[in-house]
Amino acid sequence: MSLNKESQHTGKLILSKNGFDVIECDQCQFKHVLPIPTEQELAQVYQEDYYQTDKPLYLDSFKENKEWWNYYYDSRLQQLTTHLKGTPLEPPYSLIDIGSGPGYFLSRANHLNWKALGIEPSKQAAEYCQTQNLSVVNDFLTRENVSTLGKFDVVNLCKVLEHIPDPQALINLTRQLLNPQGLICIEVPNDFSPFQLAATHDKTTESWWVAPPHHINYFNLSSLETLLQKTGFEVLSKTTSFPIDLFLLMGDHYIGNDELGKQCHQKVKSFELALANAGFGDLANDFHQKLASLNIGREAIIIAKKI
Repeated sequence: MSLNKESQHTGKLILSKNGFDVIECDQCQFKHVLPIPTEQELAQVYQEDYYQTDKPLYLDSFKENKEWWNYYYDSRLQQLTTHLKGTPLEPPYSLIDIGSGPGYFLSRANHLNWKALGIEPSKQAAEYCQTQNLSVVNDFLTRENVSTLGKFDVVNLCKVLEHIPDPQALINLTRQLLNPQGLICIEVPNDFSPFQLAATHDKTTESWWVAPPHHINYFNLSSLETLLQKTGFEVLSKTTSFPIDLFLLMGDHYIGNDELGKQCHQKVKSFELALANAGFGDLANDFHQKLASLNIGREAIIIAKKI
């Protein structure tokens, strides 16, 4: 399947923005834009511009939120470890982080004795990883290089599938990276969620999460699960992150207001760290899984096993 063959993609028109239409694609079974940018059109954005132009404050932001990010990543790695214990795979476990950015997840994995490799197209992010003694390949994952990277127990894809022309093709490539019964962990924005739709219902707030050409695809837990099943994976767990959109419904209109957005995020951090520090980490995990069952939460996060 090639998502660049526009004639193959038909479905209900959801909305139009920035010269793109968002459709509920009958073929793909998830929402995506038309026209779909080509890989060539996107290459310069992610190789040269993304961290320099679009996320210039990303590194500083992480440092400010380091305690929360460590909690977030440690929780994810513990979930993966729990699922791997039911397979013939043995520690120290290995993972490849596709779209590894500045390497924060890689760093935390190394800290917890994983064998971790990243693959990252951004030159700026890859160079930063080198200064942190992290193993990162500065490239996209392609048919040409997939066989050179080795085999892994886990493939991590965090905030990647929404950006690429052909998500199914990428997931098919990741299967080649996985050991038998290896795991894939995917995190994407949970878009067109009930809270988002409620926040835009009165038409005074636009659909801020629709951001082509950077965001091409728009998933929820159901459509992401369908995609994984189509590509030969068995879903093991579904969860989400705190529904920060809830603040919009309570009157904190943070869209376009960076300072208010930081305040709302600080409340989320305080809430989750308070639970974790008081020994209620399992309760926090259960809370997020319950939210996921209602399709309420900012991210859709699925762990699945290669079959």
